[in-house]
Amino acid sequence: MKHINENIRKAKEFLSSHYELIEKDTGEFREIKLNFLMKFRTQKYEIKDIGNLSVMTMHMGIMKMLSFVITPFEKNMPMLSMDYVFVMGNTKAYIECYDLVKNPQNEDYQEILRKITDVFQNYQDIADIPQKPVWYDTIRKVYAIKQTKDKKKAYALFADTLKGYISASEALPLLNADEKAEKIRITQEYCDNLVEKGGASTAIFKKSFGEEFTKKFFAEVMFGTDRE
Repeated sequence: MKHINENIRKAKEFLSSHYELIEKDTGEFREIKLNFLMKFRTQKYEIKDIGNLSVMTMHMGIMKMLSFVITPFEKNMPMLSMDYVFVMGNTKAYIECYDLVKNPQNEDYQEILRKITDVFQNYQDIADIPQKPVWYDTIRKVYAIKQTKDKKKAYALFADTLKGYISASEALPLLNADEKAEKIRITQEYCDNLVEKGGASTAIFKKSFGEEFTKKFFAEVMFGTDRE
């Protein structure tokens, strides 16, 4: 957890050097207990001129987890989800970009995906984890899902992906009110589909707490579609 927290600190420090980072109260979701062993701790931030950042950690004996999700509403960008699972000396990295935009063929948008793809090219020596087809493959075209015992390299992949994503964002214009509303709508549709059609982590929350709790957690913290 010491290494996880240090990398969270570095990531927030990097974000703060480019955008204003404003911490928000996660209220009832500050600590989510699935059982006496599995507890998730959450933080939420507003990245000014981008959107929502959620950070979630879990420590359960030999297993630890980090989730770092940026959901943009202010610019035409993909959602960036970076989940890391640490167990028995292995690090599994799930880094995914989701096309939660009206026009994913937009050239500026494609440039962001190219920058992230370029980052992934530098880590081809890390083994890929084979994936089965899932319903969200149509909106998740750029991703790296890998496993390694080299934690230093795994963290470098995390940092470089974030740097590529943020550097590509800075020249993008802000969305107007109608465009922003449409992006929120598309993101909310994705969240609803996650609950209804399923996802790896979604299933855990839905089974333990029910559909309404999961939807509220997604809207208020994880993806921040509740913008009030």
